[in-house]
Amino acid sequence: AYIILKSKHEVEKLFYKYYFKTADYIKLLNKKLEGIRDGKMISYSYFSEIELPYPTINEQIKIASMLIYFERKIEIEKQVLRLYNNQKRYLLKNLFI
Repeated sequence: AYIILKSKHEVEKLFYKYYFKTADYIKLLNKKLEGIRDGKMISYSYFSEIELPYPTINEQIKIASMLIYFERKIEIEKQVLRLYNNQKRYLLKNLFI
């Protein structure tokens, strides 16, 4: 039921972790899916037809590092927003005392 793929070349796993979640890649993948509704699958032959980007390992590392930084920054900003929303609720609740 599963095929395990291993790269023949050195790759930065985090680069591909993010790449495989991009809208462009998912669109390419959806074109190759077989089946109906939730039971969709992709054969190895169709999967192997999808061309993957292969920047140099240094570029992959730089890109992955930037994406990790942005992901962490977004999480911090979400936490700050939650705290501000909590503060806003508190202040509105106590405004008319």
